[in-house]
Amino acid sequence: MRVETRVTDIDSSYIDRLEFVWHKEEDWTLNNEGHLRVTFQNGARYIYEDVSFTLLMAIASSESVGQAFNDSIKNGKFKYYKD
Repeated sequence: MRVETRVTDIDSSYIDRLEFVWHKEEDWTLNNEGHLRVTFQNGARYIYEDVSFTLLMAIASSESVGQAFNDSIKNGKFKYYKD
């Protein structure tokens, strides 16, 4: 079983959708890590590795999703690749 969550109702001119997949099905708790797939408004998609679900929720609920993403994910801390 694959456990994932999607955040699609995002008010951002930068990010269209966030999708999170836990590494292992038995790990689907708030503090465990997984892969974060980000779909940008221009259609580009990237996957960021070893992101916690708690961080995803903090980004998705922030006043500026794009700024929160840039500050916490895109700062080079996480490995990523184009999807």
